[in-house]
Order: sequence, then C-alpha cells, then structure tokens
Amino acid sequence: MYTGGEDCSARIWDLRAKNLQCQRIFQVTAPVNCVWLHPNQYELIVGDQSGVIHLWDLKTDHNDVSHRSDLQQ
Repeated sequence: MYTGGEDCSARIWDLRAKNLQCQRIFQVTAPVNCVWLHPNQYELIVGDQSGVIHLWDLKTDHNDVSHRSDLQQ
C-alpha cells in the first residue's frame, strides 16, 4: 500500500506482515496530495501541495525527476 500525508512524506507499507510495517519513506518539501505507482512497478510518483511532482526510481531509491506544475486549482 502507498500513502502520503501532511508530514511531507510518502510511505510504502507491507500489508502481508502480521503487524503493519512501513517498508520505505520518501520525504518531500510539502504535504503530500497524491501517491501513484507506475504500471512498470518501479517508479513512484508523488505530488505535493506546492505543485511539485516527484518521480522516484524504486530500484535506485533516487528522486530522478522533480518539477513544478503551472496548473492552478
């Protein structure tokens, strides 16, 4: 399961464990609005409240792409 929150982090959780376990934490600079796993299963996309979209490569744990959206709410 993938979650994001007001603490400026996105998390990957292992639901197969008896006790819910956070597997990885990804920090961003603003509260998280959305988290999405790409169909290729190794890219995690995180959108934050400042309009930045982060793309993490789960194989390397590196934030490869980050850009600010010009979209207005």
